[in-house]
Amino acid sequence: MRNAGVAANPQASLPDIMQGGNEIRAAYRLFAEEDVKHQALIEPHIAATLHGITSSVPELNHLRSQLNLD
Repeated sequence: MRNAGVAANPQASLPDIMQGGNEIRAAYRLFAEEDVKHQALIEPHIAATLHGITSSVPELNHLRSQLNLD
């Protein structure tokens, strides 16, 4: 999937972002998988964001252990 296209225009439709029918079908197959959950896809991003925040703001260092970021 073209992550840069999605990030650049998150409101765009998949046909506008993808290049060709094969990419569009693959994206829809991925989204249709019961094992694919939004939370599982976004957890690494959340963890990286929180790690960056708690690393750069000393007052938030106590959150590191609470969020299991160590």
